[in-house]
Amino acid sequence: METREAFTRLKLSSIGDRCEALDRALDALQSHVHASPASKLVISGIKLALKALKEKLKRFQEDPDLEVLKDNELELRIHTVSHTLPYLHKILALIENSDVNAVPAELTAPIRRKIKDLFPSAEVIIVSSTELNYTIVDIMQYLKGDIWEKLGCQIPEGFPSKILRVSVPSVEHDQALLHCIIAHEIGHALYQENSLQKKIVDFEIPPDYLKRELVAIYSEIAKTKEQSPQGELPFDELEFRQSVTSRVNEVLPGWIQELGADIFGLLLFGPAYLFACVHFSLATGTLDNVSISHPANRLRLKVLFETLDARYPDGTMYSIETSRFLDVWRNIAHMEQQVGVIEAIAIYAIKEHDVLRKLQQEVEATIDAQHIFTKESYSSSLETLCPLIDAYVPPCEFLGDRRYQPAALVGILNAGWERFLSGLDKFRTHLPHSEKLTPFQLTLKFNSFLLKSMELNEAIAAWTKAFNDTHD
Repeated sequence: METREAFTRLKLSSIGDRCEALDRALDALQSHVHASPASKLVISGIKLALKALKEKLKRFQEDPDLEVLKDNELELRIHTVSHTLPYLHKILALIENSDVNAVPAELTAPIRRKIKDLFPSAEVIIVSSTELNYTIVDIMQYLKGDIWEKLGCQIPEGFPSKILRVSVPSVEHDQALLHCIIAHEIGHALYQENSLQKKIVDFEIPPDYLKRELVAIYSEIAKTKEQSPQGELPFDELEFRQSVTSRVNEVLPGWIQELGADIFGLLLFGPAYLFACVHFSLATGTLDNVSISHPANRLRLKVLFETLDARYPDGTMYSIETSRFLDVWRNIAHMEQQVGVIEAIAIYAIKEHDVLRKLQQEVEATIDAQHIFTKESYSSSLETLCPLIDAYVPPCEFLGDRRYQPAALVGILNAGWERFLSGLDKFRTHLPHSEKLTPFQLTLKFNSFLLKSMELNEAIAAWTKAFNDTHD
């Protein structure tokens, strides 16, 4: 009995200490200046759960029925109280590095506005991450499903239906042009929000799919195996085909969602998304490498170019340098892809079931026309904003219809990519001649210039909205 009491006392005391430590960390984090107001909403949501957890712990300690429980039953009962603690820590970790010191304010405000245009009832948190990757996650899914429901918490009044947490690589926080990749993450959120998976992946590959081809492949493998010291294969032809088709069914949903997110990215951010995708994917993977969740970069680029050429058919919109860049990468995208059996069958299934056409249609139907960056928008942005960049004037607004109008965030990014791909010789002339810059340092200067333009653009947009609201 003494051992049991010591065990129970120490376990409950440890849970209480972990709660106090988490509470202290939340208080410290609450004092930070956050780039998004949603960070403090999440902190209050964790505090609500922590309060419920402490109350549950207190009631547990006062429960007279504990004495009749067996040792394993007692530990399981305690676990029903404490098992949410790791989840609370995970949610806290999601909003670390969301303060103004970690994420540039020039980036946060315009990206928040862009996402809220697409998800009006959502809030947005931008965080910097040590990973060389961009991600998006809905924190409310974790708070509601893993925390509040299990602790019996009521959803606080005024809480948003979604709190979308978007992470950007911390070492790339000032690379405005690369951040067009965020459009892909927004695409994931839209794909899931509109249940496109059910509409598009409405098929399954049967075991006898491409039977003749798979039998031939199996026979070749078996013949090679017989000639080796190991002898026969440990599986027969039917098991081989079942294994292959099962694996294809496993990879298809993730691959199709990635391709859909790419199409969303291109429709939302225009050619700028493709330019960023090429530059980012070159550093983070090979063209033909695949995983269970991601198709090969070459296939993704091929789909992007097919979408680009369908939506932006007028090649005269691009400068000579941009056209040359697109021609080179279009050729690379359409080169024969080096893939294995499973990947080849998955690609064949995508073609046979007309997945790409369905994706194009469903994605376009999902986005309001006002949010699609059209070829007219692209041409207009280059015509009005590129001369400003050449003159070293932040392209945050332009003169139109005899008055200044704020530029669109996506327009700034596309004009920025146009000038970047054309070379930064004109931009360099506006910098001090004594300043010797490497190509990377010059790129940083240019991205800093664009970030400042985005900040000014956001200030103009906010002021315009405030003025219109007060004069309606």
